[in-house]
Amino acid sequence: MARCRHCEREVDDTDAFCRHCGAALTTTESPLSPPRAPSRALDDMAADFLSRLKDKPEDPDALYNLALTRYYARDWAAAAEYLVDFVRLVPEFADAHGKLALCYWHLGRREAALVSIRQAVSLAPNDRRLADIATRMAEADEA
Repeated sequence: MARCRHCEREVDDTDAFCRHCGAALTTTESPLSPPRAPSRALDDMAADFLSRLKDKPEDPDALYNLALTRYYARDWAAAAEYLVDFVRLVPEFADAHGKLALCYWHLGRREAALVSIRQAVSLAPNDRRLADIATRMAEADEA
C-alpha cells in the first residue's frame, strides 16, 4: 500500500486520487495545482473567517477568503464548498469559478470542473490564465 503525500493515509497503488482527502496521487506537481502555503497561518486565517461567517453567514468577502485558505491548503472539498456558496452570491466573479474548477478537478470531478472553467472563461474571455487552464483541462479530459 502507498501513502498519500498530503494526508499520509493509506491508498491503493492504482488510485489516481486519495479517497480520504481528494489529493492527486502523482509523483510530480500538476500545473493545475496552487503553491502550497504554510498550514498554520492558513488555519488561523480560516478560523477568523469562520467567526465572521457566524455573525454574517452570507458575507461574500469572508466566504471567498475562507475558500482561499482551504484552496491554498489543498483542502479541495472544503474550498469547493465555500466557493459554491460564494459564486451563488457573486456569480460574475470569474476567478472564483476558475478556482472552483480546479477544486473539482483535484477531486476527480472532471465534468463539473469543465463546466466551471467554461463559466470562468465566459466571464473573463481575455484572461489568458483561465484560458490556459481550460485548455489543459480539455486536453487532459480527452486523453
